[in-house]
Amino acid sequence: MGYMDAKFATIALLRIKGPITAKSYNNSVRTLKNIHTDILCKPWYVGNLPYHIPNNYDVTVTYDKGKVVVKDKCFAIAPVDKSIAQTRKWEKKYKLNTH
Repeated sequence: MGYMDAKFATIALLRIKGPITAKSYNNSVRTLKNIHTDILCKPWYVGNLPYHIPNNYDVTVTYDKGKVVVKDKCFAIAPVDKSIAQTRKWEKKYKLNTH
């Protein structure tokens, strides 16, 4: 995830028009949405929400003859915590991670 953190930070920095300050950077980060990667199941976002759970899907991998193989493709993590269910409502409402 360190690579992904750097990718998201770079996207936010490159979007800033004018001086790069803590305020301009934070404002830019809050506008991140629909950021596609080949690692995460769904597009990444930050948004201006009370809390942040954009990585609420998962993939299961296993090993077969020394190779990593996908056992379960992207699936929704069970919303056992009400904050995950609320996050998915916000995702739809604000189109934060549409394909």
